[in-house]
Amino acid sequence: MWDWGSGLLTITSRDGHDRVQVAAIGEIDRDTVATLADTLTIELDRYSAPAVLCVDLGEVTFLAAAGVNALLVGRRYAYRRGVSYQVVNAAGIALCVLRALELDSVLLSPSL
Repeated sequence: MWDWGSGLLTITSRDGHDRVQVAAIGEIDRDTVATLADTLTIELDRYSAPAVLCVDLGEVTFLAAAGVNALLVGRRYAYRRGVSYQVVNAAGIALCVLRALELDSVLLSPSL
C-alpha cells in the first residue's frame, strides 16, 4: 500500500493477488488530476496484467471534467491491456457528475 498526493487530493493504492485498488480522497480537478491519472497509469504498468483495477471514489468531494476524463482514459488504457476496470462507491457530487454526463452506466460498478 502507498499514499501519494497533494493537500487537496490523496491517492492510496493497495494490491492483492490479481487486483489493484486505487482510492481517491478529496478533490479531483485540473490542479489535482495528474495525481490520479499518473497513479492509474503507474498501477497498470507496474503489473504485467492485474485482472482488475478498481478505482474507489467513495471519499471524493469534488469531481471536475478533468477528473472524468482521467477516469475514461484509465478505462481505455486498462482495456488495451486486457484489464477489467471498475469505478466503485461514487457518491455525492461524483455520482451526480457521472449521472449528468450519462457515464454512470459506462464507468460505475456495484460497490465491492
